[in-house]
Amino acid sequence: MMSTVLVSTLPPAATDDLRRLLAAAGFGVADHPLGAVPAVDFGPVAAAVVEVGERADVAAAQTRRWRIELGDEVVRQRPLDLGALHPAVDAGRLED
Repeated sequence: MMSTVLVSTLPPAATDDLRRLLAAAGFGVADHPLGAVPAVDFGPVAAAVVEVGERADVAAAQTRRWRIELGDEVVRQRPLDLGALHPAVDAGRLED
């Protein structure tokens, strides 16, 4: 089964470069609108990207809801600035 990256954004989102990079790396991409209430099937999800933008309150609430859904499962989190990603995406790699 292909690992999936869950990408949660508010439309319109500037994540096309990220989606292309993930697909090229062999990941599936699942979209989840930021703040949407429906539960997520975390079975195939290897990582989640939440674009905070100007809605930190909505992103924080969604992250809390996902952590509740995951229960005791350990979830690693890393803040990600998609705007800062563009040079790395253009180079075909993610850089720390």
